[in-house]
Amino acid sequence: MVYLTPFNKRDRVANDILESLRLKSEAYRDQFTKIEYGLVRTGPPVGKPVSVAIKGDDFEVLKKIAAIFKEHLVTVPGLKDVKDDYEDYKNELRVYVDEKTAAVTGITVFDVATTIRSCFEGTVATKIKKTDEEIDIRVIFPEILDPI
Repeated sequence: MVYLTPFNKRDRVANDILESLRLKSEAYRDQFTKIEYGLVRTGPPVGKPVSVAIKGDDFEVLKKIAAIFKEHLVTVPGLKDVKDDYEDYKNELRVYVDEKTAAVTGITVFDVATTIRSCFEGTVATKIKKTDEEIDIRVIFPEILDPI
């Protein structure tokens, strides 16, 4: 994270500084697992300027389609840092709820889903406000390494 001098007290705009960092860090790229560049935007719009979602069931086909998109996107003037967020071997958990049994106990499918999500992603217990940033404090179940 790089904090810049206020824009009215510096000679370069943030994009120029970012581009300079990108060029200078290129020599060290092999020493890092991941390097991301981006400007923190305050206010709308939220999210990446360009985003493409590719959905389907066959991951091999999806990877090929994603490669075609990335290949094209890098040729678009002005687009930088083209990447995808696909992870190999990302586990999927499928839970089938017996709705009749759940209803008898007063549990909804939504209750089951939110509980499972909390187990994996945690639940926001509180938030801390730090300057102009809000940080979520999550309670997350520990990963069980040796099941009983």
